[in-house]
Amino acid sequence: MLDFHHMPPRRRPRPRPIDVAALAEAMRAPGNDPRQWVSFGLVSDEPIDFDPDHGPLVPCVLKPSEVEVQCRVSMQVGGNGEGEYYPFVEGDEVLVVVPGGNERGGCCIIGRLPNARTPFPQESVAGQDPASNAFGFRRTKAPFINEAAGTITMRQAESGAFLTLDQTGTVTIANGDKSALQLSADALTLQSSDGASILQLDITGGRATLQSGSAVLTLASSSAVPATSSLVVPNVLQLSTIGAPPAEHVMTTEQMINLLSAIFNAVGAALIAAPLAPLTTASLAVFFQDPAFSAAVTAAIPLATARTQNEAVALALVAAFANPTAKPAPVPLQGQTSPGIGCTGLLAG
Repeated sequence: MLDFHHMPPRRRPRPRPIDVAALAEAMRAPGNDPRQWVSFGLVSDEPIDFDPDHGPLVPCVLKPSEVEVQCRVSMQVGGNGEGEYYPFVEGDEVLVVVPGGNERGGCCIIGRLPNARTPFPQESVAGQDPASNAFGFRRTKAPFINEAAGTITMRQAESGAFLTLDQTGTVTIANGDKSALQLSADALTLQSSDGASILQLDITGGRATLQSGSAVLTLASSSAVPATSSLVVPNVLQLSTIGAPPAEHVMTTEQMINLLSAIFNAVGAALIAAPLAPLTTASLAVFFQDPAFSAAVTAAIPLATARTQNEAVALALVAAFANPTAKPAPVPLQGQTSPGIGCTGLLAG
């Protein structure tokens, strides 16, 4: 007979602790993990926060989970005062990554997507068909700023044409054969590839230069050194006013006096040789009529082309031009009453 009063008590089984790792491993079967790692999203109407540490924080609603998140924005450059951004508006479709599958772990927008509400520019970009799959482009509607602390260069690989903006603020544009336009703080220069043709505005030197081969026009301000403007041409220089054809020749003061001297010498010699003695008004009137006077002048012209200027006359001209007298104001309907002997500031050769 069994004695139940003296039997040892039965042990109750203790509950084993849950093996979380084993449970997680079991839940890894396809379709069992409820976490999302990448999701589509729509930008909501909440205001965008520009955090000083994390940059722009964009409010989004993940699809199709409808979870509301704050997303950082992926950038090609970021940190150390560098970054990039393009405005987000409500309804923009974005691609969001979810680090660790935790929507509260710092979601990040890594791309934007066109949709029916914000479509792709299907019809035309710069007059070309973007659906032809023949060219790349970037088209934006918002104002766009591209800023760099270093030199910016844009270059066409096949032709070699380029555009650069350097740290000093100098802008250089060159075409395929290296003709260039350069804008700097000191000068504005347009130059052909061979250097034969130049247009330059020297801002600091106060000088403008236009050169085409050996023809050069220089305009100098009063502050330029030297403050002399000049026009140098290798061939004929023609000036036409009021539509008149440029068929006549300009004379300097020195040339005019040289020609007058030659004419007076020729006329004097002709008067001495002519049987006009005694010289009277009547006899001189006969001489100064053609053909006698014209014959004397005609003989003087070829002599004047090779005639040496009288030294005393030349020195008198130099002294007169070195100390010019200020001209009085012109008289209305009459003009300049004291024209002087020539333009002091206009030299020709």
